[in-house]
Amino acid sequence: MSSESSHSQVNLTRLLRRLEKSVQSQNWDYQSLAERTTAWIRAEGMLQSLSYARKLLSDIKNEGRGLDESFNVKRSDPQSEYLQAVENKINTLESVLNDAKSRAQPKKSKPPSFLSHVPPPRPKLTIRPEITITSDVPRSPILKSSIPKSSMSGILSPEALLPLDGESPFLHLGNGLLSPMSFSALHTKHSREQPESPLEPLIPRSQPPAPDTPQSTDLPAFMQTSLKTQEDLSEQLALMAAQLKRNAQSFAAQLHEDNALVQLAHDQLEGVHTRVSTERATLRNFRSKSGYTTCMALGIIVVVVVAWVMMFFMIKVT
Repeated sequence: MSSESSHSQVNLTRLLRRLEKSVQSQNWDYQSLAERTTAWIRAEGMLQSLSYARKLLSDIKNEGRGLDESFNVKRSDPQSEYLQAVENKINTLESVLNDAKSRAQPKKSKPPSFLSHVPPPRPKLTIRPEITITSDVPRSPILKSSIPKSSMSGILSPEALLPLDGESPFLHLGNGLLSPMSFSALHTKHSREQPESPLEPLIPRSQPPAPDTPQSTDLPAFMQTSLKTQEDLSEQLALMAAQLKRNAQSFAAQLHEDNALVQLAHDQLEGVHTRVSTERATLRNFRSKSGYTTCMALGIIVVVVVAWVMMFFMIKVT
């Protein structure tokens, strides 16, 4: 048996011993929902450990089977009995934990529907505006003298466009088609001489309403809401425009003050520049004069020293 197989066997033995102690010491009787949830979570964790133990057992079996096939040696009975006992122990623990998990599994409660608390939508009441068209329509002689009362004023019904005579000018064929002679009869029957004045249309053109005609004040609800929203937006835009105007005026005043300060600083800087230029010229002149005076003083000192030395030597020599 290799070192890896021995480690797996030791780990499997310790894991099974720990699981047995946990299952025996665990109280699977619960009273509250919290205890039931805790028991279910513990059972789930133990089942995960059992799956790992089963994996270790399968690795040990595969490695032992490989060794037997490579060396042509049959597995000893104690080893096979030990592995079988371990497998039975794993199956027993798994059945116990599955039973405990099934008993402690929390019930899934469907949350209440949110739509049940929402009232059904109510249809909006919309007021349709009544549009009335009043205009004097000249009646043609080919139309009927009377217009049905069911039709609105100023609008011709289809019955008003029928000819005056009761007889139909159309000759119908078997398939519901019109014969060619019906069109000629209609043309000869309803044709008239062209008047000198231009022809007027049967239905007069719609005239623009008078400016003093009162408009209908009954508007739908959505139009009233739109108008109110437009008025609110107009008021807000007016307030924003006034605020922007005040901000622009304040900004202009601040810019004017800043411009005055900048101009004052510019004047002061120009004065300082002029004074510095004057002092620079004065210092240049003073430096030239002081240099000349220094050179003259040094020359006098040198001449005096040389004269004194010469007089000293002359006195010594003579």
